[in-house]
Amino acid sequence: MTTRRVKLKLGLAEVEIEGEQDNLHEEALGILERMVDMVPAQPVPVQTAPLPPANIPAAALGNQSVTSEVQANFDFSVDAIASHRKSSSASDLAVAASIYLYYVTGQVEFSRTDILDAMKTATSFYKENMRGNHTKTLRVLVKNGVLLSRSSGKYALSNATRSEAEASLAELG
Repeated sequence: MTTRRVKLKLGLAEVEIEGEQDNLHEEALGILERMVDMVPAQPVPVQTAPLPPANIPAAALGNQSVTSEVQANFDFSVDAIASHRKSSSASDLAVAASIYLYYVTGQVEFSRTDILDAMKTATSFYKENMRGNHTKTLRVLVKNGVLLSRSSGKYALSNATRSEAEASLAELG
């Protein structure tokens, strides 16, 4: 296994972690979330050291893209993902759209507008009333641990959702 090192700095708090490439992103996310809880409520700019090239698909240190290795494996439409996942609700379609944004477009974090726009491309599933209920849909997905709510109105797939989605996409491909 390859050992990687990541340095996290948030305000005056600074942590450097070293570990196996496969587990490092999980550890970094957990530590970063704990650091955010300790920082005062006033906005503080986040600074991160550049990450070494690695196939860490969930680097949540800034708005980075997913590695091209992950992207190259999955090239599906939101419609195809939603159909494969047997989507039947706004929540299901929002998850399919989020999976599309993460694995196909390479966005680690995405706005509510990004999710809604991706949902609209799934013409077999999208209904106009989903737009009016979009805030409630996202709130439920965050509450259920499917999506993570990030700072400044951004969302990300939870680790469990990413794992399940990767297996599901592998079946589709």
